[in-house]
Amino acid sequence: MDNEIKFIRLYLNDITKNIKLQRSLEEKRDSIVDSLNYSQRIQHSILPNLSILDDYFDDYFVFYKPKDIVSGDFYWSQEHCSGKLLFSLNDCTGHGVLVL
Repeated sequence: MDNEIKFIRLYLNDITKNIKLQRSLEEKRDSIVDSLNYSQRIQHSILPNLSILDDYFDDYFVFYKPKDIVSGDFYWSQEHCSGKLLFSLNDCTGHGVLVL
């Protein structure tokens, strides 16, 4: 006969609140990501075609790489009717833009 006493520990938790909170956070995250993706489409739509710069510069490069989905910095250019190029570097984050 086995005289050994065996114990079973049972921990019960109601995880309903945690599951609801997790779902709420996922919905908010998805909403934010959807908004950022839409912002990215808008931002890309205002970026000029870089071939416009070929008529004004022999040698140039543009480095545009957003850290995440959208960038706080962007560039814009347009040919003016007088044959001049309007070019702008913009910083929407307040960190500053360095132009060399």
